[in-house]
Amino acid sequence: RLTIQDSSNTRGIALGNDAADFMGKIQINPFFEGNSADTLTIRSDILGDPSLVATARMRATDFGVSRNDNRNMVELAKAADTRFTYNAAGSLATQNDTFAGYYISISGNLSVKLQDNTSRAEFANTVMTDITERNAAVSGVSMDEELSNLILYQNSFQASARLVTTVDELYQTIINMV
Repeated sequence: RLTIQDSSNTRGIALGNDAADFMGKIQINPFFEGNSADTLTIRSDILGDPSLVATARMRATDFGVSRNDNRNMVELAKAADTRFTYNAAGSLATQNDTFAGYYISISGNLSVKLQDNTSRAEFANTVMTDITERNAAVSGVSMDEELSNLILYQNSFQASARLVTTVDELYQTIINMV
């Protein structure tokens, strides 16, 4: 349901599809079909025959309407150019603007936030990739480095084994001399 009211609450318009009230149940009031932003549309019978839209106002004398009266539509058209005061919402400040101007403010604000969040996400992904690569460089396994260390340890072991063998032979020689 969309309700537009002037600041003095003396004039306004409401559009909606409220099937919970009597007028909605007998299909006199609903202007829209659908139950979400994805499915919301103007009723198909109104799209097929726009003359079904109530364009007239009741006459004060006999409370009747005339088919050729379009005062409601004229007032609705004027509303498009009328400036309204919109309270601060989210990161938007209080504004005095038309419907279209306020819509442009909202969509522009969302576009800026989307771009900002997209840039932040890209930066975060770049930082994460850099940190992951640095971590892999420090703690990762380099086959060349590991192989050269293995050869170094093998040569050290062989040298130590020769030293132990030499010392053992010396002790054997000393023991045999005694």
